[in-house]
Amino acid sequence: MAKVTIDSIGKTFGTTTVLNNINLEIKDGEFFILLGPSGCGKTTLLRIIAGLWEQTSGRLLIGDRDVSLLSPRERNIAMVFQDYALYPHMTVEGNISFPLRMSKMTAEEIKKRVASVAELLKIGAFLKKKPRDLSGGQRQRVAIGRALVRSPNVLLMDEPLSNLDAKLRTTMRFEIKRIQRETGITVIYVTHDQVEAMTMGDRIAILNDGVVKQCGTPFDIFHKPVDSFVATFTGSPPMNILDTPYIRKQLGIKEDVLVGIRPRTVSISPVSGGAVVEAKHVGTDLLGNELLVHTTVGDEDFVFLAHINDRSAMGDKLKLYIPQENVYIFEKATGKVVRYGLAE
Repeated sequence: MAKVTIDSIGKTFGTTTVLNNINLEIKDGEFFILLGPSGCGKTTLLRIIAGLWEQTSGRLLIGDRDVSLLSPRERNIAMVFQDYALYPHMTVEGNISFPLRMSKMTAEEIKKRVASVAELLKIGAFLKKKPRDLSGGQRQRVAIGRALVRSPNVLLMDEPLSNLDAKLRTTMRFEIKRIQRETGITVIYVTHDQVEAMTMGDRIAILNDGVVKQCGTPFDIFHKPVDSFVATFTGSPPMNILDTPYIRKQLGIKEDVLVGIRPRTVSISPVSGGAVVEAKHVGTDLLGNELLVHTTVGDEDFVFLAHINDRSAMGDKLKLYIPQENVYIFEKATGKVVRYGLAE
């Protein structure tokens, strides 16, 4: 296993800059997430780490070795793709053992490694089956097995759960984390799904427009976002960002700033130390035991979450109670955070 150092890496295609001076250090044995919207550069960065694409500037170290100019094979990295990329004519055993056979490993060692990986991934019963006979989750396990059987220093995963249904994604999130913990391998995982990122990652790097906006633990990313982009990219539903004189007046904010409020921190019951904001009730969506309440505050859309028992209190006009410590203040021009909470 090994740490990965991304040192001032940039990538351009013609006149288009896709990555701009990326600096990250992934720790040995860490589950590291690259999170961001489509087109932000996260898959480009993953392919550069894998050696599939060459960076325009900067260097890449695995452990203490500069691998910037080495081929993918020489980097001892394995990659799991979004579409599994299994060979349809081979059995599960054949797919998993393929990279070992290409490296001329002995039949005895191949058998031993395949058995070990199959046990780890709980796919021993499927070794003689073809990919077409497997479910999506089983195929994903096979793809992971083919990557792990080589004992790579680093495992790269490019949105590996995007083709699975919601229930199976939840199961596979747990399984991938279990596998990573048991093997201790360094994982770099690309996703645009913030739920995956927040539940799986030891640390998360959020990318947008080819730059790292913030890197930190899921707790830090969620509770201490550095700007309004990060704030609205994490959390479901996302943070409300308001630019209205009414909300600033009600919260006692004198500066001309953006106000951020997470939907889960709002209450329709009085709370100690909370500011009172009047809202017009627009509609309500039922989310199991919660309600997603759509309102307007001033002249801007505002959503919050309420308990299902509060449904009877939903009139045309609502009084919303917002704890001062849960208000975020951002600069208008840059979106950068000014402070967390009104008491600071």
